[in-house]
Parts: sequence; C-alpha cells; structure tokens
Amino acid sequence: PIWTALGLHIARLLAERSKTAPVDAAEAAEENPVLVFGMTPEGRLAADAMRDHDIPYLAIDSDPERFVSAASDGYSVVYGDARDRRLIDTLGAAKARAIVLGAPGFAGPGSLIPAGGAGAPARFIVVADTADRARQSGLGLRAHLAVAEPKGIELAADLLAQVGIGQPAIAQWIQDQAERRGLLDRETEPEPEAA
Repeated sequence: PIWTALGLHIARLLAERSKTAPVDAAEAAEENPVLVFGMTPEGRLAADAMRDHDIPYLAIDSDPERFVSAASDGYSVVYGDARDRRLIDTLGAAKARAIVLGAPGFAGPGSLIPAGGAGAPARFIVVADTADRARQSGLGLRAHLAVAEPKGIELAADLLAQVGIGQPAIAQWIQDQAERRGLLDRETEPEPEAA
C-alpha cells in the first residue's frame, strides 16, 4: 500500500509539472497530426495505428494516471483538457488530420473540439451503445462501438482508412495486432504418432 500511494503521488506530481510544459504549437501545426483525446484502451490503439504507419499524432489526456502511464509507455502525449480553448488553439485542432475522442465525454457540451463540416478534420469517437452511436453520428462524428478485441480496433481501422492507408495494409495491421495480443486461433500441430 505504501508503494502504491508513493507511485500515485509521483504520478500526480509529474502530471502537474507537465501541465506547465509548453506545447510546440508551430511543430504540431506543421505536421497536422492526428489528435487523440484520452489515452483509454481505444485511444491507445488509435495512437498505435498512427505510430505503426509513421503518421504524426499527438495524444492529449487530462487524467493524471492515464497521462503518466501513456508517457511512460513512450506515447507522444501532453497533459491537457479538451475544454481548454488555449490548448485546442495551440494544437491547431482545426487543421488536424483527424481527431479521435477516446471516450464519449470528450464530445460533451463543454468540449471545444472543432465542429465537422467542409475542410474540418474527420472526428472519431468511442461510444458505449447503439443509442449513443446514433446520437454521436447525428452530430457528425464517426462513432464506433468497441465490440471486437482488441478494444477499439473498429475505430483504428476506420481512422487508418481516413488518413489514406490502403485496405491490404489495414488488414495486415489488424492481423498483426491480433497476433501480438494472442487473439488468433492457432492451429495445433498434430502430435507425432508413437512408434
């Protein structure tokens, strides 16, 4: 218990310090990265898809534990909130290649995520049920239920297609993800017959 408490305390301190770390807006705007709000399992998979295809991305999270975990796992992540207009403007969200919302709450009334429309980035969101999918789709978001394993694979595949990755490469990436996670049924080798 004491080590857990100490670890959480250090994680919070790191998250607090990173709040003041400036984001290089010029660099982010130049790359027109995919912005991933929320390093949930679905958000992480979207970031993995971008990283595996050398597509610039930037993850943003306001949860200290998710932020520290993502940063320690090597993701390109900054601490911030989707309701912070300065952060959204600094990141150049209106010029992003795409925006991924790793949880339904990011598209709520307090969100400053740019609205869809001509020239706006495609917006993807993870939803909890079919009613939420219908509601979010009605708002112009590409809504995905995370029903397959790994969580968020549907969203990641759609995102890859939207940023210009071809179907054969997407299919191979999905297979690679399934293999990495041990999700494929492996054929068992026939046992040699005893002599």
